[in-house]
Amino acid sequence: MNNTKTNVEKFLDLVSKESDGKLLKELKWRQANRAWLRKSQSIAIKILSTLKTQGISQKELAEKMGVSPQMVNKILKGSENLTLETISKIEIALGIHLIETAETLKAKISEYEEIIFGITKTLKTIVQIFEPKKETSGVQIEKSKFINAISQINTNTCTTGESNLKVEETNYAMAA
Repeated sequence: MNNTKTNVEKFLDLVSKESDGKLLKELKWRQANRAWLRKSQSIAIKILSTLKTQGISQKELAEKMGVSPQMVNKILKGSENLTLETISKIEIALGIHLIETAETLKAKISEYEEIIFGITKTLKTIVQIFEPKKETSGVQIEKSKFINAISQINTNTCTTGESNLKVEETNYAMAA
């Protein structure tokens, strides 16, 4: 019989001898709790990113949440099994969403609908401005006027987050 042990068997022998198998117990625990640990780590990364973006310290976050800085530290290690209460406190303190619910998804859909409505309104305005009139059929619009109109729409859309451009047809003279 071959007495060669696999790497896994050697590893299990090694860790089972260490302080009553403490390491083995920890590894088994991590394996059993892998699903929520990954979610906790993902939440921790999002919180850390938001703290950096907003220029907020861990201590300030703790104060906003009404918890100790040590609790925030545990959360940011990504190994804390967070309650819905704690998640809600974080969301309120940072003004972000960590968990998508029907409520937050409806809010996002509503926001996207507003953006789409604004874009649609802008496109209709463009079509109205540049659509040849019956009395001017065959007249081409100057390329520079068209580019100017589009750049104004892009600027307005990017700065306001929606398209509420008010365009007067007289601003964009048709080339004769």
